[in-house]
Parts: sequence; C-alpha cells; structure tokens
Amino acid sequence: MKRNIPENPQATQYDLKFARGFLYSLNPVFVPPNFVGAKSRLPIFLHPLTTFAEASKGNQIVAVVGTMLDPDRPELGPSGVAEMLLENIGDLQRHIDRCIGRFAVFWQDAGSRGFQIDAMGLRSAFCRIDENQVTVASHARLTMLASGESKQRPIRYRWGYPGISTPFANVIRMNPNARLEFETGRFVRFFPVKPLPKQSIEVAWDLAFRRAEKAAEALARRDGKIVLSLTAGLDSRTTLSVTQELWSNIDFFTYNHAEQHKIDLRIASKIADCYDLHFLHLGTQTEDDIPERMKKLFRNNTFLSHNRAVAYAYSEVFPASTFHIRSNLLELFRSNLFQKGHTDSRFRDGLQGSKELTDYYCSKLTGRKETNAKYQNYFEEMCEVFDWKGGIAFASSWDLFFVEHRMAAWQGGVALECDVAFETVFLFNSREIIRAFMGVPQEVRAKSGYLKKVLKRRLPEISDIPINPRQFSYPVPERGNWR
Repeated sequence: MKRNIPENPQATQYDLKFARGFLYSLNPVFVPPNFVGAKSRLPIFLHPLTTFAEASKGNQIVAVVGTMLDPDRPELGPSGVAEMLLENIGDLQRHIDRCIGRFAVFWQDAGSRGFQIDAMGLRSAFCRIDENQVTVASHARLTMLASGESKQRPIRYRWGYPGISTPFANVIRMNPNARLEFETGRFVRFFPVKPLPKQSIEVAWDLAFRRAEKAAEALARRDGKIVLSLTAGLDSRTTLSVTQELWSNIDFFTYNHAEQHKIDLRIASKIADCYDLHFLHLGTQTEDDIPERMKKLFRNNTFLSHNRAVAYAYSEVFPASTFHIRSNLLELFRSNLFQKGHTDSRFRDGLQGSKELTDYYCSKLTGRKETNAKYQNYFEEMCEVFDWKGGIAFASSWDLFFVEHRMAAWQGGVALECDVAFETVFLFNSREIIRAFMGVPQEVRAKSGYLKKVLKRRLPEISDIPINPRQFSYPVPERGNWR
C-alpha cells in the first residue's frame, strides 16, 4: 500500500543552511541570517530547527543543544533534562555520561563556563580559539565565518579529516572526551583519566540493552515521527530489538542505492513481513540527479560527502520533525578496528602516537601506501591538544581512535549531512555504555558470540534469517511504496 506522505515543510519554511546548527560567540563576525538568538543567558544563536533547552538558577546555567535522553527518567522532555542537569550541576559529568543521544552541553557555575559534546562526538562541534575570543559552532564553515577566518586547506581524505583538522585553517574538531574551558581557551580531557573497571561481555551487553530500551521510550515521548533503517547487518538487528515496544509507532525503511544494498532490501523486506512492520522501499537517485540548490546546500553544510543522494531522498520523504534512529556505533562493542588492525606488525602495540596514527590512517583508511608528513602533523596536533597519551594510559588506543576519530570525524559528519532531512539519534551513545565495553578485553569483544545469542532470544521469529549473507532471495516492494 502506498502511503500519503505529508508535504515536507522544509522547502517553504526554513533556509536549511547550517540546518539544526548552533553558534556560540561573544562577538561573532558573522551570524547566519536564518539563525535566531537563543532564549539564553549565554551568547548562543540557533537554526530554527535546532532543539534547545536551558535551565538557570542564580549564576548557574545549563543549556542543551540537540536530543538528550535520560534513560532513568524517560518522561523528561528537553526542558526537563536541562533542569535535571542543573539540579545536579555539582556532579554534572556523571549525569551527562549516563544520558543518551546526540547533543552538546554548555554550562556555567561559580564563574567558570564550559562546553562538551556527546560520548561519540556525533553532535559535531568545531572551535577556533585566539587571544580575543572563543568561537564554537556546529559546522566547520560556520566556525570559520563567525570567527573571521578565511584561509582554507583542503586535502585528500577518507573517513574524516586526519587528526582534528578541517578544511579551514585554525578551525579544529571538538573531541568528545574533553571539555572546553572558555575562560582559558583550554581543552581538558576528562575521560578516561583513571583505570576502567573490568567488565564481562554479558554485563556490558545487558547494560546496553536496558539503557537503549529506556532511551527509545524517552524518544517516543518527544514530538516527532520516528523512522528506523533496516539492513542485513548485525547493528541494525540489535537496534530493532531494543525498539520492540515501539514498532507500531515506527516507520521502517531501506534504500536501494547500489548493488550492495540489494541484499539489505531483501533481508529487510522479510523482517518487515515477519513482524508486520510499516516498511518503505526508499527510492534514491544518483548524485548527478540532485538539484543544484541542494548540491550547493550540502557543500555549504559539510565538507564530508558520504551519500548525498540518500540524504536528499530523506529530505524529500520525511517531515522535518522526524527522528531517525541510526545503529552504526556498535562496531566499538565488537572491537572491529582491533580485530582488523592489530595483526599488522606496525600496530601490534596499538596506536601509540602520531606516527602509528598516521600510518594506520593512511594505509587502512585512505588507501595510501606511504605516510604523508602533512598528515602526521595533523595527528601530532590531535595528540597534543587532547592529551592522547593521557587517554591511552587507561584505555585501548583502538577504542579511543574509534571514538575520537572514526566516529567523531566520520559518523558525526554523516549525521551532519542528514540534518537537512531529520534529527539523527543513536540509542547506544552514552559514555556509561562505552565505559562498560571498554572494560571488556578486546579479544573477548572481538570473538564473543554473546550478542547473536541474545538476539536469537529477543527476536526468535527471525533467528533463521542470516546476517549479511552474500546471497538472499525475497520479494521486495516497489521503489517509493510502503508495505
């Protein structure tokens, strides 16, 4: 059955430049004309689609940008979460760590003012710091424009720019495990700064499922449609299992953009039939078919190009108030980088410093056979500014690289690319969950079959449907049609 899709209000109501973005600056050289001043005691400017809430008492302020979900109190909306953080400002980090979503937090207490982003850096933030002021914004180009910077330094890259660099000189990407102190202009690493508690894989996964289920419940209480992408992969099935109580209120979809997506579509179609899910075969075009106005918009909003044809298709189908649940960050819980990289003789001791980080980035992520000295300068900057040695003293360098570069530089950019269409949410994105898995030995995570065992118990009706098979046959709905 074909579904009637409501007209997307984005095309007529909003200028989508720097969509769902924010800007913090005392004296910005530039503020996008589509931005408005936040109802805040802090110098924050917002895009009309940006979710924002602030709570204050006396000289204490907490402001939240984006979607922050409290799994202990799922009934709390944006304002309630900000109030909760203000009530616990004396123990703020612990409460930020247990919250889930894609967000940034500003706070002020006892004369100090700070800023940090979510556990995986999926609410991207970019900074420029000089002797006169600190500029922080959701988009690298916006940071450049607001600070008056004009120099650009585009380079070849894949899976995110090397280190914390961007195409804009003096504009750097924020690290999810450090806070920015506005008074000093310094970044202070707060995780990990002490030994992590040892953990079993069973306890870690049980915690993750409980917390993600509560986050899903909290999201369902927010205003907006929820959509979830189905694929043939393990992460997709894991996210499907934690949303069981909400299936009747979720729209599921799969896009068929290239040859490798045909298996995804067939597997997803069978899963949708097994559970009678409301399922869409999302039609996509090639990037050449994207209207020029949208191409220009994508180039303005993000230097990373992941799959703009799909992002454009999203913007044409889903209302602007939609929440899209993504699943990609679960690779950390299975130690994928360690599993694929530690057998290389160059990385037997992990990614200890800028040389190893550059070798790994160039050989594994960009396909280069030789290390580029310029790239090593970027990783030296990352190690120095965000105290890489201090972090790997207490955690695996593979884990920190995954969180602080692979996800923050790449997946954060993917979410940014899709902000023209909807708000992206990650139900497992909390430091509490990440800390638990980092306490499980890499070898155990890489080899454990516990997750598949749990999924067979939680989703017995589809336990015979293979995960990422090379071949699979099943009828699928026509492009653009709902099942």
